Amino acid sequence: MALPGIAGAKPGYHVFPEHFSLEASLPKSNGYRISLNSFGHRWVGVTLSRRGGETAHYYARGKANRRGVDVSFGRFGSVHARFTGRSVKREPPQAPCHARRPIELRGRLEGSIRFRGEDGYATVASKRVKASYEHGFREVCDVGVVPPRKPSIFDVLSARGKSEGRTIRFNAFYLESIGVPVISASTVERVGRVTAWKLSISENEKSRLEFSPPTGRPQTVTVKPTFPFSGSASYAVQPDGSVDWSGDLRVSFAGLGEVGLTGPGFQAEACHIRPPHGVIKCENQPSV
Repeated sequence: MALPGIAGAKPGYHVFPEHFSLEASLPKSNGYRISLNSFGHRWVGVTLSRRGGETAHYYARGKANRRGVDVSFGRFGSVHARFTGRSVKREPPQAPCHARRPIELRGRLEGSIRFRGEDGYATVASKRVKASYEHGFREVCDVGVVPPRKPSIFDVLSARGKSEGRTIRFNAFYLESIGVPVISASTVERVGRVTAWKLSISENEKSRLEFSPPTGRPQTVTVKPTFPFSGSASYAVQPDGSVDWSGDLRVSFAGLGEVGLTGPGFQAEACHIRPPHGVIKCENQPSV
């Protein structure tokens, strides 16, 4: 919902659809940067993030336009605020892109702005915040002939399961072009009218992600990420073909504290992706 898609494009062209957005920076709380964002006119979200890789998104159906925001986040709070702003001169898109000049207003939201995360891990109560509104029009970009990309090489480890009543997804991969392991965990849950999505990610050269052997189906994988993760986990294919996924690996989610990522409630899979001739194939594609 956050990004405009590329649709209806002929070869050599990218087409970005018309879009609307209203954004506001809310007061910080407990080390979290907090923002209010609309996605079109009918969805509004609050995003909280802090250094170390913890992010939380709360989405609900509401109203957002150049007049203001009206949305209820249920037990988490609500926003009922009027937007006032002045037009900011924007230059039209430069070649090779073509579109009408976007409309942008900068000003403030005034009214009632309240948010309280689980157990009060972050709270906001404000009557006035800085905000901006943008209306972008359909944009067509002539990018010419795009040369084919060199196929990427991946080593992938995935796990999915339940921990403390929540469905958790864990992913770790090593992408040759990045050169460092990228390790993440996420959980999504519905709380009344609100969708709450938590993401924690580590992208650090100090993290360990070791696969063996380098080809075929990995028989063992060891993962030991840096903060916001703690502990480590091991993946091992048993003689009967089953997989053992064990260890004390845990992750810290915003508002939830530490959550376990291993044990009998989880299933894991690993593979190497070595794309021949530009086609990505995996001898044993992850099932999670």
